[in-house]
Amino acid sequence: DLEERAHWVPNEFSLKCCRCQIPFTFTKRRHHCRLCGLLFCNKDCDQVCDVPGMVSSGRVCIECYDIIDPLHPSNLYIQHCVRKAEKEANKYYGLAAGEEHLPLEERKNIIMNQLTELSELLHQAHNAQDGLKKLIDIYQASGDKQNLNNTLLEVEESEIKLK
Repeated sequence: DLEERAHWVPNEFSLKCCRCQIPFTFTKRRHHCRLCGLLFCNKDCDQVCDVPGMVSSGRVCIECYDIIDPLHPSNLYIQHCVRKAEKEANKYYGLAAGEEHLPLEERKNIIMNQLTELSELLHQAHNAQDGLKKLIDIYQASGDKQNLNNTLLEVEESEIKLK
């Protein structure tokens, strides 16, 4: 029991609850969180669960309880959010179904290949756009208004597609 208390903040170091800041009094007792060792009031240290390194269950603060209890709703929600974010990232980065389970290096290679292909396509689109702009200069110089208007429309459309 002394070993468990070794990391506890001494009572005299805190005159109020670490969470709600209510001062400790004769009726408002202080309680040590068995995990972080900080001092809390009864309301903010009322969770009881198995604490790593302790023989029996112990009183823990709300924050520590949320961390060590995997079935706590906030942890279930976090786990759900992480899984959802991973799926979204896989879709965003173009990983096909099943590829998200590949080793990290293989996933990285797939994504890098896709980025290289996209970069090449973007480069080609910019080159085509540059060619259209040169045509505009030629049509303006020659006074060919019909071809000039058509080419201006093509440039506008290609700029919209690039965005």
